[in-house]
Amino acid sequence: MTEITIRLVGEKDDRLFKGIEVDSEIMYSDLKRRIETETKIPACFQQVEFRGKKLPVVERPVQDINVGEEIVVSHTDLPWWEQYKKYTDIALKPSREQLWYASYAVRIHKRLMKNSFFMVYCGFNCYQMENHHKIASEADEDIQLMREATKNHFLQQHYKLGAEDETDFGCRFEARPIHLGGSRKNTIAYVKLHGQNEETKFNIKYFATRWEDNYIPLSGNTEEAVGVDVLVQILQLGTFLFIDDLHSDNSGYWKDTKQVAIVDFMPKAFVSFTNVKRAFFYNDLSVYRKISHIDTECDEATRIDVAKKWLKKWDLLCKIDLAIEQITPDMED
Repeated sequence: MTEITIRLVGEKDDRLFKGIEVDSEIMYSDLKRRIETETKIPACFQQVEFRGKKLPVVERPVQDINVGEEIVVSHTDLPWWEQYKKYTDIALKPSREQLWYASYAVRIHKRLMKNSFFMVYCGFNCYQMENHHKIASEADEDIQLMREATKNHFLQQHYKLGAEDETDFGCRFEARPIHLGGSRKNTIAYVKLHGQNEETKFNIKYFATRWEDNYIPLSGNTEEAVGVDVLVQILQLGTFLFIDDLHSDNSGYWKDTKQVAIVDFMPKAFVSFTNVKRAFFYNDLSVYRKISHIDTECDEATRIDVAKKWLKKWDLLCKIDLAIEQITPDMED
C-alpha cells in the first residue's frame, strides 16, 4: 500500500486529503470510487489529474505512483458554478432583465444540486444558501420553470410505477383557462404514467417563494439553547415527510415560539418505512445526530412523549380535507 495525497481544487484554498492508502495496482474504477469517498464528487463528475496530465483511462492508471504524490481532483461543474454566481449577482440587482437572469440561475442551481456540487465545496455552499432564496423568489412566476418542475415530478412517479424508460410517459401543457381561479401564471398539465391508458388532467398552481425574517435556523441560533420540543418536531416531520436533506440551515423554528419550521427540503426518492418508530429513532442525518447527543434530556421515552403531544396539536388527520380543498381547482359558475 502507498500513502498518497488527494488535492481538491476549485475554491480559493485547496483542500488536502493526506495519508490516503491505495494499492499501486488499483483499478481505474476503484480509484474513482476511492476519490468519491474522500471528496464526495460522484465518479462521473470527477476531473482527475496525475503528474500534470489527465488521468489516463487505463486498467491501472497509477502503477508507478510514489509515497506522498498528489492526485489533483475537481468537480466538472466548476464552469457552471461560475455561470451561476455571475447570473445570481446580476439577478440580485433590480433591472429589466432580472427575471431572465434569476430564471437562468435557478436552472443552473438545479444542475449543481443534482450533481452534488455543493456537498463538495463548502465555501460555495455558503454563498448559495445566503443568496439563492433571494433570486428564487424573482423566478417564481417563470412558467417554464414551473412546467419543468412538474414534468420532473411526474417522471419520478412514472419510474416509481415500474417503468424502464419513457416510451409510455406523456406530459403536455396548456395555458390555464380563464374560468379557473388563481393566477394566470398557473398552468394545466395532462399526464400519462406507466401502465395508464389515458391522460390525467392536473391544475398546477403557483406558490410564491418568500423569505420570512422571523425564521430562526438551528445554525443561526446563538442566543439560547434549542429546546427538546423543537428538535423532536424536526425529527417527526423529517420522518413523516421522508426528508433527504435535513440539516441545521433548513430546519429551525419561528422566533419567540416552539413551533418548528423546515424550508427548502427534498424528499427521499422511492422510500417507505416498514417501521416508522425505528426510523424516528435512528437516522444518519446531521440534525438527528445532534439530537442523539442530548442523552438525558432527549432519550427515547421523552422523544415519544413529546411526539405524541405535537401530533395531537397538529391534528393532521383533520387537515387532510383542508389540504385536498386547497389543491383542487376552484371552478367558477
